[in-house]
Amino acid sequence: MATLLRMQAVTKSRRTSGDYLVLERKAETKSEFLNGETFAMAGGTRRHSRIAVNLAGTLNARLRGKSCEVFNSDMRLKIEATGLYTYPDVQVACGPLRFEGEQEDTLLNPKIIIEVL
Repeated sequence: MATLLRMQAVTKSRRTSGDYLVLERKAETKSEFLNGETFAMAGGTRRHSRIAVNLAGTLNARLRGKSCEVFNSDMRLKIEATGLYTYPDVQVACGPLRFEGEQEDTLLNPKIIIEVL
């Protein structure tokens, strides 16, 4: 009986990417998604935030007038090769932007992805 209880405790329910997106769009906090599992994202520090803001600002200034857009961590990214949904600190997309679905809240084709560690 104890073994059965332990096995049930570690069993995780899996969801589809569609289920994840429905829940994520309503959520007050951000989560990443991979292979049917959702992972809560931790908050950042002041230093982390300043670095990300400075990078985004510098990129935005350098790319002004070009066919590129700079996004902060509010723009979700889907890595199509792995199915990972995540929120990079900064990402840059150029040319025609591709999004998953009509809501334009999940970018598919960034040229640059920056994660501040």
